[in-house]
Amino acid sequence: MPSFYVRRTYNVKSHPSIQRKVLFDLTFIAIAVVLFVLAASSGVGTVKREVPSVFLGLYIIYIGILFLLSYFLSDESYVLKVLMCFCEHFSHPRTRYMAFFYFGLSRLVGGCALLSGLGLLRLDP
Repeated sequence: MPSFYVRRTYNVKSHPSIQRKVLFDLTFIAIAVVLFVLAASSGVGTVKREVPSVFLGLYIIYIGILFLLSYFLSDESYVLKVLMCFCEHFSHPRTRYMAFFYFGLSRLVGGCALLSGLGLLRLDP
């Protein structure tokens, strides 16, 4: 049989994993964009509204959850891999454990914004 009749076999396993990574990335980004647009459209940062939006709190908490997921699942998504790279290369100390710090910080700040937006917490200067 001539060589041009021989079918080449490619690594088929890599294609579904890349597609899965892209699907996870699109899902993570879509949720972040929706929360950001909801927070921006509700009047965050304007003079007329002193209380932060509920969606701002949800957005900040969501970013923290992404940092937590990046600690455990950094190989499953490119977005999570970038967040882990941020923890390992642009933080001080430069460790994977900074993902827990960013998760806790965003949970605290986002929780305060969420409770303030719901009217359960009053932040007076």
